Amino acid sequence: MKVNEPKVVLHPRFGGPNGRASGAPAGAADRVSVSDMGHLLAGLKAEVGPLDVLREEKVTGLRAVMAKGNYSPDIQDVARQLLRELLGQLLA
Repeated sequence: MKVNEPKVVLHPRFGGPNGRASGAPAGAADRVSVSDMGHLLAGLKAEVGPLDVLREEKVTGLRAVMAKGNYSPDIQDVARQLLRELLGQLLA
């Protein structure tokens, strides 16, 4: 048996002897639909931006502020970062 040798599907339900593996008529276009949740996740991902970006300057600055004991986080920024992390886990 050759590696690239085409396989023939014998059962009529799966295309019969003509080798078509789909029950769709010849020339029919493939279609994909995305759920509302998929659209929502895609929109959130676009809004949040890249999930794996680490800003070294910001991290260094935050470490310095924390070392002095003057750290008071922006609540909206904390929420945004939490969403970014959760989306990263959901989309990974």
